[in-house]
Amino acid sequence: MLRAFFTAFGESEDVKLILKTRNGQIIKQALPQKNVQVIDDDLSDEQMLELYQKCHVMVSANCAEGFGFTPREFAATGGLALATNWGGTADDLHWWGQPIAYTMGKA
Repeated sequence: MLRAFFTAFGESEDVKLILKTRNGQIIKQALPQKNVQVIDDDLSDEQMLELYQKCHVMVSANCAEGFGFTPREFAATGGLALATNWGGTADDLHWWGQPIAYTMGKA
């Protein structure tokens, strides 16, 4: 996702990549670009809704995350959700989001 974002937009300040994560200090140090914002705080439901309303697209590229509530919630606000077509997140994905293909490999 990061490679795609920087290939498409570089360091253009006309767009912004917002990364919602935990323990984002390493990411903040690795991605000092002005068009990247890292949020690693716990947010209330109201704050999450405000974040969703600022965004056009959510990419939830994960594996084994269970049901996948966050991309479903984002899609329910009218945003475009891209989610890994795997596990619980894949359930009814065609109704609420766009699938991200995956492959299995040895760790």
